[in-house]
Amino acid sequence: MKHIFETPHDGNYYFGYYDKSPFSKDGTKILAIKTNFIDRIPDKNDIAEIGYFKLMSEERSFVRIGVTKTFNWQQGAMLHWLGDRNSKVIFNDLRDGAFVSLIVDIKTKEEVILPMAIYSLSSDSTFAICVDNERLHWCRRGYSYDGISNESKNKPVVPTESIYRLDIETKELKEIINIKTILDFKPISNMLGGVHYLEHTMISPSDKRLAFLHRWKLKDGGTNTRLFTVNIDGTDLRLLNDSGRMSHFCWKDEETIFGWGGIPNSINSLRKSSKVVNLIIKPLLPIYKRIVKGNADSGVSIISSLV
Repeated sequence: MKHIFETPHDGNYYFGYYDKSPFSKDGTKILAIKTNFIDRIPDKNDIAEIGYFKLMSEERSFVRIGVTKTFNWQQGAMLHWLGDRNSKVIFNDLRDGAFVSLIVDIKTKEEVILPMAIYSLSSDSTFAICVDNERLHWCRRGYSYDGISNESKNKPVVPTESIYRLDIETKELKEIINIKTILDFKPISNMLGGVHYLEHTMISPSDKRLAFLHRWKLKDGGTNTRLFTVNIDGTDLRLLNDSGRMSHFCWKDEETIFGWGGIPNSINSLRKSSKVVNLIIKPLLPIYKRIVKGNADSGVSIISSLV
C-alpha cells in the first residue's frame, strides 16, 4: 500500500467531531489539533495548538495557526474552515474569562474575536449555532471545557440556558430556543427532578433548520434523550424521537435525518414513567447486569447472542 500521510511523532494529533471536515475545499490542507498529552481529561491549565498540514507538499510539518484553552477529546475545539474554506478558520477559546470563538486568517494570522463559543457552522459560513458551554461544564465533562466553573449553572435546570444564532459578520446573538420551551413540550414524568441540558446541534443542508438533543440525567444515574428540530428563527419546533435513546445523527437531506437511537416500543414507553422505573426496572437491573456481564468487552451480550 502506498504511504500517503503520517503525523509527526512529536506530539498527539487529532481533529474533532464526526460532522465536521478537516480538509480545505481545494484539498491541499488538513486541519489538526496538537497536544502533548492524551491520557486524561483536559483542564484549565492545558493548552492545545491549532494548525494544519500541507497535503500537496513534500514538507509535512505542522503549520501552527494559534492555540486554544477550550478543547476536549470528543469534539476538539469545534475547529472549522470558514468562508472559502481555504484561507480562514474558526475555533473556540477562552479569553478574558469568557468562552469565545476566534476567526484566524492562516496567512496573516489576523484574529477576529466573536462573543460566544460556537458548536456548528452554516454551510455558507454566515452564522454559527452556540450553546451554553458554562452549563455543559457541569453536565458533560467529556464534551465540555474547563476554565469557567460558574456555580450558578450547577443546578438541575438553568432557566437562562438557550441555543443561539451568532451572526459571523455583525457578531449579533439571537436566541433560537430556551430550555423552558423544551421542558414544556410534551413532558413526561421521569423528567421531574432530572438535570436537563441542550447539546449536539446540527444545521440542515439548506441552513434553514436545526437539529439538537435535549438530555436529562436521572437520579439513578441514567440518561434520557430526545431529538428535536426547529427552524433557525425558533419556529416550528418538532419532536422526532422521544424513545429515550438517541445519539450520533446526521442530516441526509432537508427532509431526512439518520442516526443511532431507540425506536418506540413497550419497554421504551415504560421507561418514560418514573414510577415504573423506580418500582420495576431499577430492582431488576442487578439481574440484567449479571446476565449481560462481559458485554462491554465482547460487544455481544448473553441475551443478544441467543436471539
